[in-house]
Formats: sequence, C-alpha cells, structure tokens
Amino acid sequence: MVDFDNERLSPRRFFPNISQVYTDLHEASSKVSLDIAKYCDVSHRQTLPFLFAGQVPTERFNLDENRHFEFYGRELFRTLSTTNADEFLSQHWYDSLRMAGKNPSMLGFFTETMLLSWIAVNGCSAAGPEFQKKPKAFLFDDAKPTMSRDSPCSLYIPVSFNYRAVDAILVAVDKQKDEAIITGVQITISRTHSDSEAKFFSGWEWWRDIVDCTTVSFRFLWIVEDVGQNPATALIQSGKRRLRSHTALWCPGFERRYVSVKDVSMDIGQKLENARKSAQ
Repeated sequence: MVDFDNERLSPRRFFPNISQVYTDLHEASSKVSLDIAKYCDVSHRQTLPFLFAGQVPTERFNLDENRHFEFYGRELFRTLSTTNADEFLSQHWYDSLRMAGKNPSMLGFFTETMLLSWIAVNGCSAAGPEFQKKPKAFLFDDAKPTMSRDSPCSLYIPVSFNYRAVDAILVAVDKQKDEAIITGVQITISRTHSDSEAKFFSGWEWWRDIVDCTTVSFRFLWIVEDVGQNPATALIQSGKRRLRSHTALWCPGFERRYVSVKDVSMDIGQKLENARKSAQ
C-alpha cells in the first residue's frame, strides 16, 4: 500500500470516505490486497466522480461529468461488490441508481454492480436451479481463474470489467454425477452490445478441462433491461470449422437464456425503471 504523505496527492482529498473503503477492504477479506494509488492518478482531473456506500449524489455532484469513472472506479467496485456485497444493496445505492437516470454510463455501472452483489448474496435462479443458492464467490485478475471444486456453486468475477465480454462466470459442479455446468453472465442495459458469446466461448476448452468432470455443459445468461422479442431460452448448436485435415469444434453447443433485471431482482429492476422515468 502506498503511503500518501503528500497531502496534495492523498486520496482523502478526492475520496471523502476513503478511510471507510480501507476499513471495508481490510475487514472484508485479508486476501484482498489493492493498491489504491492506481485508482488515484490525479493528473487528469481535480475531482473524481466516485461514489462509495453511504455517499449519495447531491446537486454539486454532476453525474454527467464522469467520463474517467471507468478508469478509476470499476475495478475497485468489482472487488468490493464481492467482498462487501451487502453494502451495494443498501438504500444509499438504490438512491444512487435512481439519480443516475440521465447518464447511461453511470446507470449501467450501478445496475451491474448491484446485480453482481445480489447474485453474490442470493444466487441466481435465473441461470438455472443449480444456481439458486448463495454461491462461493471468487475474484480473479488473470486471464483464467483458479478453479475450486469445494463448492457445488461458485461465482467468478473478473476484476477487469471487460474480461472476455462477460461480467461473471457461474459454475455448478455435481461431484456425485461428475457433471458441471458453466454459465457466462453478461449484464447490459444497452440496446446493442458486442458479441459477448463468441468472445466468451473462444476459451471454452479451458473451462471444460479445468472443471475436470466427465460431462460439461455450457450456458450463456443475458441479463438485460427489457427482454423484448428475445426467446427466454434457446439451444444453440455447436460451431464447427473445416480445416485441411479435419473438422474442428470452435464453439460448443450451449443454452442461451435471456432474463430481465427484474427477473433477477425485482427491487433493482424497479429502481432502474424509476431512474428511466425520472430522466424523461
């Protein structure tokens, strides 16, 4: 941890509640070690648009002036949303979500962080009955996480917010049946999004091998604001590519699921709806 003796560069100048963040990180898990300094590069602006639990936006806090927010805050909040998940389901965060209606970036961030926290605390039955109980949550900052077979349901959250175009990976392992279900989770309130499925399944063989089960099946869960015309479930056939000497499987068959934010959490979905209405 960097020692901020220079008050001009002290994160306390930019983050009024930074002491609470240090406390939360320390108490949440002794395994979490973050260099707060990398989120405090002050060369770009004088004030960072950064909210912590307990700090609600005021009229002086301009939600439209947060272009640098992603560079400073998303990774830290990814960590806290798992280690201190309950904090992100508090009234303060519901208020923050409600007030972000006119800012798509912030609205998407609040929705994503709160949903990840919800899943970490309550599970995600929308992904299937195998995931309806509280999962064992893991953070990882490498390209591939260290897998655990100790829990029947695990939630893996990449610290980097653009990891393989997914926000989380749910893994269910049934040791008795020697079966595993791997589910990529993408949360988005945008009308358009990158081809998250293709990017995620580009590494499907590694996931299949690391769970070390005889039978491995895949799913992809889209959590969206409005399901629209998308079918609730669809079975996607495996993709094959013909090479010179053989035919290679580049994408496994998988089950695609579309659910709304309200399907995961009625409270978060309702606050998101209210935020949209307040922005009109």
